Amino acid sequence: MRTAILSDVHGNAIALRAVVEELDEERIERLINGIVREIEITGETEISARTLGALVMKRLAELDQVAYVRFASVYRQFRDVGQFKHEVDELQRAREPKELKDVKELKESKG
Repeated sequence: MRTAILSDVHGNAIALRAVVEELDEERIERLINGIVREIEITGETEISARTLGALVMKRLAELDQVAYVRFASVYRQFRDVGQFKHEVDELQRAREPKELKDVKELKESKG
Protein backbone atom coordinates (compact mmCIF):
# COMPACT_ATOMS: atom_id res chain seq x y z
CA MET A 1 0.00 0.00 0.00
CA ARG A 2 2.72 2.50 0.84
CA THR A 3 4.38 2.07 -2.54
CA ALA A 4 1.03 2.83 -4.18
CA ILE A 5 1.03 6.15 -2.33
CA LEU A 6 4.38 7.10 -3.81
CA SER A 7 3.77 5.92 -7.34
CA ASP A 8 0.96 8.44 -7.79
CA VAL A 9 3.31 11.42 -7.91
CA HIS A 10 1.74 13.36 -10.76
CA GLY A 11 0.87 9.93 -12.17
CA ASN A 12 4.54 9.49 -12.98
CA ALA A 13 5.43 6.03 -11.76
CA ILE A 14 8.22 5.93 -14.36
CA ALA A 15 10.21 8.50 -12.37
CA LEU A 16 9.89 6.56 -9.17
CA ARG A 17 10.61 3.22 -10.81
CA ALA A 18 13.86 4.57 -12.29
CA VAL A 19 15.01 5.49 -8.82
CA VAL A 20 13.72 2.55 -6.81
CA GLU A 21 15.41 0.02 -9.07
CA GLU A 22 18.78 1.47 -8.02
CA LEU A 23 18.15 1.60 -4.26
CA ASP A 24 18.44 -1.29 -1.85
CA GLU A 25 15.47 -2.45 0.24
CA GLU A 26 16.61 -0.69 3.41
CA ARG A 27 16.92 2.68 1.67
CA ILE A 28 13.55 2.27 -0.03
CA GLU A 29 11.98 1.48 3.33
CA ARG A 30 13.59 4.56 4.92
CA LEU A 31 12.36 6.71 2.04
CA ILE A 32 8.80 5.44 2.32
CA ASN A 33 8.71 5.56 6.13
CA GLY A 34 9.96 9.13 6.17
CA ILE A 35 7.36 10.26 3.68
CA VAL A 36 4.56 8.43 5.46
CA ARG A 37 5.63 9.98 8.78
CA GLU A 38 5.55 13.48 7.31
CA ILE A 39 2.10 12.87 5.88
CA GLU A 40 0.85 11.47 9.20
CA ILE A 41 2.17 14.52 11.06
CA THR A 42 -0.03 16.77 8.94
CA GLY A 43 -3.11 14.86 10.06
CA GLU A 44 -4.45 15.00 6.51
CA THR A 45 -6.07 11.90 5.05
CA GLU A 46 -5.41 13.07 1.50
CA ILE A 47 -2.61 15.17 0.03
CA SER A 48 -2.11 16.60 -3.43
CA ALA A 49 0.16 14.95 -5.96
CA ARG A 50 2.27 18.14 -5.94
CA THR A 51 2.78 17.87 -2.17
CA LEU A 52 3.65 14.21 -2.45
CA GLY A 53 6.13 14.97 -5.21
CA ALA A 54 7.78 17.61 -3.02
CA LEU A 55 8.05 15.13 -0.15
CA VAL A 56 9.64 12.52 -2.42
CA MET A 57 12.11 15.09 -3.76
CA LYS A 58 13.04 16.26 -0.25
CA ARG A 59 13.57 12.75 1.10
CA LEU A 60 15.51 11.58 -1.94
CA ALA A 61 17.84 14.58 -1.70
CA GLU A 62 18.60 13.58 1.89
CA LEU A 63 18.92 9.87 1.13
CA ASP A 64 20.71 9.61 -2.21
CA GLN A 65 21.65 12.58 -4.37
CA VAL A 66 22.05 10.57 -7.55
CA ALA A 67 18.61 9.01 -7.05
CA TYR A 68 17.27 12.52 -6.40
CA VAL A 69 18.64 13.89 -9.68
CA ARG A 70 17.32 10.85 -11.56
CA PHE A 71 13.86 11.32 -10.10
CA ALA A 72 13.93 15.08 -10.61
CA SER A 73 14.91 14.71 -14.26
CA VAL A 74 11.79 12.69 -15.02
CA TYR A 75 9.46 14.33 -12.49
CA ARG A 76 10.34 17.84 -13.69
CA GLN A 77 10.80 16.71 -17.29
CA PHE A 78 14.32 18.03 -17.84
CA ARG A 79 14.86 18.97 -21.47
CA ASP A 80 18.56 19.80 -21.52
CA VAL A 81 21.86 19.34 -19.70
CA GLY A 82 21.57 22.82 -18.20
CA GLN A 83 18.65 21.67 -16.08
CA PHE A 84 20.71 18.75 -14.75
CA LYS A 85 23.61 21.09 -14.00
CA HIS A 86 21.34 23.53 -12.19
CA GLU A 87 19.91 20.76 -10.01
CA VAL A 88 23.37 19.40 -9.16
CA ASP A 89 24.61 22.92 -8.36
CA GLU A 90 21.64 23.43 -6.03
CA LEU A 91 22.38 20.14 -4.25
CA GLN A 92 26.01 21.09 -3.79
CA ARG A 93 25.09 24.53 -2.46
CA ALA A 94 22.66 22.98 0.03
CA ARG A 95 25.36 20.67 1.41
CA GLU A 96 28.02 23.35 1.90
CA PRO A 97 28.75 24.47 5.44
CA LYS A 98 27.08 27.80 6.29
CA GLU A 99 30.42 29.62 6.71
CA LEU A 100 31.52 28.65 3.19
CA LYS A 101 28.17 29.81 1.76
CA ASP A 102 28.57 33.17 3.53
CA VAL A 103 32.07 33.65 2.06
CA LYS A 104 30.86 32.75 -1.45
CA GLU A 105 27.90 35.12 -1.19
CA LEU A 106 30.17 37.93 0.00
CA LYS A 107 32.58 37.35 -2.92
CA GLU A 108 29.68 37.23 -5.41
CA SER A 109 28.16 40.46 -4.07
CA LYS A 110 31.53 42.27 -4.48
CA GLY A 111 31.69 40.65 -7.91
